[in-house]
Amino acid sequence: MECKLSNGEENNMKKISILHFSQVSGGGVEKYIKLFLKYSDVTKFNNYLVAPNLENYDEFNGYLKMSVNFNMEQTFSPLKIFKNVFFIRSVLKKINPDIVYLHSTFAGVVGRIASIGLPTKVVYNPHGWSFKMDNSYLKKLIFKLIEFSLSFLTDKFILISESEYILANHISFNKSKFSLINNGVEVITGDSRNEIEEIFPNEDFIIGMVGRLSPPKEFFFFIDFAKKEGFKKITIQVMGSNPAALKLYNKLGFVEEGRLKKEFFIDGEYIDDCILAFYLDKSLM
Repeated sequence: MECKLSNGEENNMKKISILHFSQVSGGGVEKYIKLFLKYSDVTKFNNYLVAPNLENYDEFNGYLKMSVNFNMEQTFSPLKIFKNVFFIRSVLKKINPDIVYLHSTFAGVVGRIASIGLPTKVVYNPHGWSFKMDNSYLKKLIFKLIEFSLSFLTDKFILISESEYILANHISFNKSKFSLINNGVEVITGDSRNEIEEIFPNEDFIIGMVGRLSPPKEFFFFIDFAKKEGFKKITIQVMGSNPAALKLYNKLGFVEEGRLKKEFFIDGEYIDDCILAFYLDKSLM
């Protein structure tokens, strides 16, 4: 376990303390937490964080009262779950936060069990329901039963889309616990429309997506839409050098048509610019 303390001055006013717990490193969950910290009123709230790879949050240390590095294995082993629960409960007892904010499924399971009998209020954000993932019917049913059981240990659900809000009815009958707060993005000033129009012909249908290409993003819905609209080919420009992600693109049917190596400098490293294509009309290949 690694702890980091901030050097901020104490304020005499009573602040609301929030402990964030996440088992996820990177992706949308990490981005969500960073935005939460950045726009949290430091005069009213003390934020604490338990998460893996704390170096990802170095630039946000000024927003945190304390952080704890904890790499939790996502497992259904009862022994390991008990060890995780014991550790998180010890952190909760030490910090004694007013609110524990649990991000994603495994943190939601461990955090809610660890909070039993403690005075802290429990807030849970699934960041995508586990029972909606591409699993067997039995697994989906088990996930639903787990979420239903743990709903009685939850004071508030934060749901980041209308579809998540609707699905919440599957795991709790108490709608007063549901709060719909749609995901937000930081607005970057400037207009790149002219640059885009210079690169792509006017007849091209352009869609921008920020995120990983994976089954939960339901990319096949986009492919089906393109087929119905009569498009012959889908071309995507991927900024990244993640071998696992590129392997997934290939599995989905994309072929790499070009690559500019070390084209972009993001988060302290150079990454490739990959051009991938999905041929709806196989005769063009």
